[in-house]
Amino acid sequence: MIDDPDHALRLNGKDRRYLLAGLGPQAPDDVWFSRDIHNNQLQHWMLVVKYRKFELVRMAEGDYMFICDYEPGWTPDRELQKPSSKMRGGFGNGYDNWCVLRIGWSRLSKREIDRCFAAARAYYPPRLSWTQCQDFLRRFADQLVDRYDLHWRFFVDNTAIERWSVPQLTPPPAVAVQQVQQAQAQAQAQVQEQDNIMRRVNTFNTWQSGFFMAQQQNIALNNQIMQNNQNFGVGYGN
Repeated sequence: MIDDPDHALRLNGKDRRYLLAGLGPQAPDDVWFSRDIHNNQLQHWMLVVKYRKFELVRMAEGDYMFICDYEPGWTPDRELQKPSSKMRGGFGNGYDNWCVLRIGWSRLSKREIDRCFAAARAYYPPRLSWTQCQDFLRRFADQLVDRYDLHWRFFVDNTAIERWSVPQLTPPPAVAVQQVQQAQAQAQAQVQEQDNIMRRVNTFNTWQSGFFMAQQQNIALNNQIMQNNQNFGVGYGN
């Protein structure tokens, strides 16, 4: 399967429609591929399926380490909102960009996915080089993906071992760039709106504090006037 990436183009007919409609023995799950380039360094590679995240994260020494996590409700939009390097890196700053693309579908169960990961993981040391990351991703995805999506080619190009540096990696499709930029703009708008709300709340609190302070001062002044009237024998009926 990995040696025939164009096979996806032959699955756009009845076979894929039946599979995606859930008419087969088991409805397929999306398989997502992500990469994050920040400061012209590739910070992580990631595959996601059934809320399982299989990440290869760059260490300070330049090699990569496995981080596996289970995140119920994971979506690409939720991933984008996280405060990490992908929020700081933007398109147009050298090679910096973050993207997540669906590369295919899988009908494997959770147990089968974990078994495939363990089998692929066994070939590599605790910390991997760049090319070892690419080789692992290809090996794992080969077992994982039943049907290719249109962005399978992007995954294949990025995990080709002859692409051994950031400048050699294929840039993300324009549609992915636009989606990320729109999501970043929405996130910034939400932050701005929250700031505006907090400013309005602070203004109201300041006004309310001043009102209560003036009220307390008036009460104290009235009490003082009454005390003075009593001291000088001024009262009701006099």
